[in-house]
Formats: sequence, C-alpha cells, structure tokens
Amino acid sequence: MRGNLSLRVFGTLSLALIAASASAGGRYANPPVNLLEVQAACTKGLEAAQKGDTAAALEQAKVGRKLALASYKEISTMPMEIGSSSMKKAIAALEAGNVAESVPEFQHCKTKLDEEYEYYKKEGKF
Repeated sequence: MRGNLSLRVFGTLSLALIAASASAGGRYANPPVNLLEVQAACTKGLEAAQKGDTAAALEQAKVGRKLALASYKEISTMPMEIGSSSMKKAIAALEAGNVAESVPEFQHCKTKLDEEYEYYKKEGKF
C-alpha cells in the first residue's frame, strides 16, 4: 500500500514538472503593447546618439522608457523589460554627458526589439 502511494506521488510530481517546463519560456501569443513605439524610440535615439545630438537622444530614451514601463506594468514581457532597462541606462549615460556610452544601450534595445518585431511579423501579428 505504501509503495503504491509513493509511486502515485512520484508520478504526479513528474507530470507536474513536465507540464511546468513545457509552458516556461516562449513568447506570448500577441506582441507586447507599445512594441513598435518603443522600437521606434530606440531607433531614433540610436540615430541621434550616433550624430551626437544629446537632447534628441535623451528625449527618445525617456519616451521609450515611459512606453516600455507602461507596457511592462500591463503584462510583464522580456522585450519591454529590455526596452525599459536599456533606456534607463541610456538616460543615465546621457544625463552624465556620455553620449558615446549611450550608443550600446540604444543598439541593444533596437536589436532585441527588431528580433521581436520580426518574430511577430512572421507569425502574422503585424
């Protein structure tokens, strides 16, 4: 009797573990809210930072961060987390007067959000 119960518990835990690992990772069925807007802000901010236009780059970083945070509060997604954290770092660099230091942050944001856009475009969501 005790062995039978242990086998059932083990089986149930195994199935639960398999089910949990199968649903972990992956993307949501629909793209995050503001994906295109944050992507555009990262792109415009990158272009401005590469030209040395601190004011325009800072403005785009603030817009991108605000939109990413709003989206992330609605539903937490990795693209919006990346957008928010990258823009936060870009803002800090720009406010410190380090335009060159903000470029990799804008580039990282743009690259990741471009990948997400392409994925959802391929899925027919855009």
